[in-house]
Amino acid sequence: MGKQINEDIYDEMEDYGLLKQHRYEETHVIETPHGPITVAVEPGCDVEAQKNKQVILTYHDIGTNHHTCFGSFFALEECQVFKEMFLVLHIDAPGHETGCKKAIDAPKLTLDMLGEQVGYVVKHFGLNEKYGKIFGFGVGAGASVLLNYATFDTNQSRFAGMWLVNGSGSQAGWREWAWNKMLSSSLSMQGMSNRTKRALLYRMFTSDCIENNEDLVEEYSQTLDGMHAGNVKKYVDAYAQRRDMADDIDAIQCFDVILFAGGDNADFTWHTKELNKMFELGKSTYLDITECAMLVTEEGPHHMANPIKYYLAGKGFLLESLDMKPNRPLE
Repeated sequence: MGKQINEDIYDEMEDYGLLKQHRYEETHVIETPHGPITVAVEPGCDVEAQKNKQVILTYHDIGTNHHTCFGSFFALEECQVFKEMFLVLHIDAPGHETGCKKAIDAPKLTLDMLGEQVGYVVKHFGLNEKYGKIFGFGVGAGASVLLNYATFDTNQSRFAGMWLVNGSGSQAGWREWAWNKMLSSSLSMQGMSNRTKRALLYRMFTSDCIENNEDLVEEYSQTLDGMHAGNVKKYVDAYAQRRDMADDIDAIQCFDVILFAGGDNADFTWHTKELNKMFELGKSTYLDITECAMLVTEEGPHHMANPIKYYLAGKGFLLESLDMKPNRPLE
C-alpha cells in the first residue's frame, strides 16, 4: 500500500491524550509476509523532499507505540534540528498503530519476524541502497528488534549508528521470564486491566515519577486502554522468547553505538551493560540515566539530546545548528 494522511484516528488520539504536537501525520502501510506494518513519518519531515537525507529509524518498546515512546523526545526544542537534518521514520509493531482495534492475523510473532519486517520498511523507502545511512533508534524490545535486523548477513552494514535505550542482546533471565509470563497471562485473561496497566507503567517509569505525576499516569493509562491487548501480548511474547545475539552482534559494522540505561532498574542496567560488552571495544558508549526507568525518551528525554548531538557533531552533522543546553547536565 502507498502513503496516506492518517486523519480519521485523530479524534481517538485526542480521547487518549496522544495528540502531543501536530494534527496530521503521514503514514505508510507496508505489506510483509508476516502481515502489514505501519510506518509514520515524523511531523515536520517530508519523504520526497528529504529522499537524499540520511534516516533515523525508530522502534518502540512493549506497551507503547511511536507516539508514546518517542513523542516527548522529538517534541523537545533542542531536537527540532533532527527533523531538518534527517528523515525520521517511526515503525509501529504489528497492531500497535494508534487507533488499532483489530487483532492482527499472525497467530504469533517472533523477533526474527519483526526484524524481517524492518527489511520491508527499508525496501519500501528505498533505503536498501543507502548502506551506512540509517541511524537506528530503539527502546527496550524495539532496540532488540533493530539489533535482530542488523545481525542478518545482508544488513550488517546498513546502519551508520545506533542509539539503543535499555536494549538487550541476551535471552531473558529467569526473573524477566517470570515477569513476562505474568504480563502475558494477564493480557490474555484480563485484557488491559488495572493490574496489567500497573505492571506496564512500572516498567515504563520510576516509582517517583508515577507517584508524583498523576497527569502522566492518567495519560498513559488511557493510552493503554486504547491498545488491543492481544496484539500487545504477541509483542510481549516475542520479546520474552528472544534469542541470544552475543555471537552475532560483533558482526554489525555500524560506526558507533550509544547505549542508554535506565539506571532505576537493575535488570535494565545489567542487560545494557552486557550488550555493551558484545560490541567491539571502542564501538559502543554506555550512559547510565539514573533517574529514569525504561522510557528515558519520555521520562528524561533532555538527558539524551546532548549526547546524541555530540555524537552526530563528531560525524560531521549539526555543526552549523548545534545548540547545546548546558543547564540540563547528564547525571
